[in-house]
Amino acid sequence: MHDGSGTHTKAAKPTTERIDASVGWTRAKVTLREVLDEGGAAMLSIRHKGAGKSGTHIVAVQAVEADGLTIDDPYGKARSDYSAASRGDAYANPGSTRAASGLRNQVQGLDDWKRTATVTAEETRGEFSHWSDQMVRDSWTYLSLFRRGGSGQPTP
Repeated sequence: MHDGSGTHTKAAKPTTERIDASVGWTRAKVTLREVLDEGGAAMLSIRHKGAGKSGTHIVAVQAVEADGLTIDDPYGKARSDYSAASRGDAYANPGSTRAASGLRNQVQGLDDWKRTATVTAEETRGEFSHWSDQMVRDSWTYLSLFRRGGSGQPTP
């Protein structure tokens, strides 16, 4: 690549980074904000089935806020009071199943390739959800960060 000054530059390649929960949410959140501010992307994995259960779920992080995150969750909208340390699923109200809870997306017409023109509110529950720092701190397993490539360093 040529920068117009007669110096050739080599574009930096995009990178990925994984931060495990053992790092602590406070430190991870600082790095997450940095990556998003630089135009990168992030995925967050949480334990969603509650105490004594296995299973993880991945969401896209859209923004870091003072008190939590804005996320895009294709599955639906998690309970705001969810904690993986307690019994119960993130996508089911206490005493109900996920199917009956009204929190997961209710996708209609999967065979209709034009269905995006008629998306209902029940199909978009997880878009732009807010997750509090407490919820994330109690349930996250890892964060995958995707940094954009930079302009690079001059090469001889």
